[in-house]
Amino acid sequence: MIPAVANKMKSASDDPISEGADLEALNPADRISWAREKFSGQALATTSFGAQSAAFLHLLTTHWPDLPVVFIDTGYHFPETLTFARELTQRFGLNLKTYRPLLSPAEIESRHGKLWEQGPEGLETFHEIIRVEPMRQAFRDLQPALWLAGLRRSGSEHRQKQEVLSRQDSRWKLLPILEWTDREVGDYLKSPPSPIIPSGPRAMSPLETASPRNAWMRFPIPRICATSAGNGNVVCTTGSNDRFLIFFSMAIRSRVAFPFTIN
Repeated sequence: MIPAVANKMKSASDDPISEGADLEALNPADRISWAREKFSGQALATTSFGAQSAAFLHLLTTHWPDLPVVFIDTGYHFPETLTFARELTQRFGLNLKTYRPLLSPAEIESRHGKLWEQGPEGLETFHEIIRVEPMRQAFRDLQPALWLAGLRRSGSEHRQKQEVLSRQDSRWKLLPILEWTDREVGDYLKSPPSPIIPSGPRAMSPLETASPRNAWMRFPIPRICATSAGNGNVVCTTGSNDRFLIFFSMAIRSRVAFPFTIN
């Protein structure tokens, strides 16, 4: 049952401090249920179809089936990641909204060269083109009062300072699984009535190809995007789920018992 906080927040302009404190005490499912009650038709979620995406997306669709889920198809994803995205979209019935950069990879590299090889400034330009501007477009189109994301504190040092509910300029940001550890994500993935991850090694290959060794060639610095306080601009910072990715990669290679089938 959602506590009294659910009746205190009448609109997205109310003071979040007491509500955020109460939301900290809720489990992820109740946080999503609370958000659905208060922000129905005014919210979106984002996903990169990365390591913990299956758990986060399954939790979302169980408690908020029609929630729009935004995916930025940068043009630089591995084919296996896109396959994984299609499988999860079909399996969970995601209300997926895919956004893409204005320029194709060929156009980017024709105009700017290999930006990811041009130092920090090149990387900033690169991520502005392939991630930030498409995210801005999604916000313009969908006008959310609430943004849900699957970030976890264990993902990086930067995320240790995140709160379950925070204000980001014109919208709230809710992180339902913020406190979940790698083990808790794994436990959720293998929870009954059936494993969440589609069976077969190909479905899991994004977890392998997203490992530091392979991802470094495609995306030298993992990025986390968010709206900055004060001006509403979308900015990106570094972060990593390397431990989680390596854990799954090792599970796949060693064929250990886990919530999916290795054929």
